Amino acid sequence: MFLKVMDAQKAYGEGESKVQVLKGATFTLEESKICTILGPSGSGKSTLLNVIGGLEGIDVGEVNIDNILVSSLNSEELAAYRREKLGFIFQFYNLIPNLTVKENIEVCEYLTDDPLNKEELLASLGLLEHQDKFPRHLSGGQQQRTAIARALIKNPKLLLCDEPTGALDYKTSKEILELLESVNERYGTTMIIVTHNDAIKYMSHKVVKVRDGRIEEEYENDTIMKAKDITW
Repeated sequence: MFLKVMDAQKAYGEGESKVQVLKGATFTLEESKICTILGPSGSGKSTLLNVIGGLEGIDVGEVNIDNILVSSLNSEELAAYRREKLGFIFQFYNLIPNLTVKENIEVCEYLTDDPLNKEELLASLGLLEHQDKFPRHLSGGQQQRTAIARALIKNPKLLLCDEPTGALDYKTSKEILELLESVNERYGTTMIIVTHNDAIKYMSHKVVKVRDGRIEEEYENDTIMKAKDITW
């Protein structure tokens, strides 16, 4: 199994202000699959994603990604894990404003010994003609495509997406979902998508529903819809 989260528990604060955010979350995911994590605000889904990404530690339990026990790594080892294994995509694009599209992508290209072909990636994401533009000259969809390209240039084994369509309109959201689908098919990239958008589950191989810090439901989709066919 590529990804295993076992009995993950995470709390913030101390004493009377202590809040238990994860309460024994457990789930698994096979390599090259798309997984959608659903849940209401405050359910713990973003914390779960951060734990998988090594951005936050856990108090109890284990997180194992590609035979790496992430939950036991020190800060230096976590930095190497994030650099070598992961790509991150967020709701807000986090592009460097004074760098062009191409330069934003190159920031991550320099972090890996085995990057994808930059020109091929720019072409496949529809960014070739925009590569010398700054983020302020791009639409929201173009900025998110740039963020996706920046994450993918490292050729990560796992792509973590936190509300990747949350700041986009319907049409652009569909385009981004189709793009993520094509990336999964072309590169075999394992993906976890945290979202409020219930419709995204239909294009996913696996669905995990989180409520009150626990995995409420976990299942495989027997029939997977193409991203272009889902509606909400």
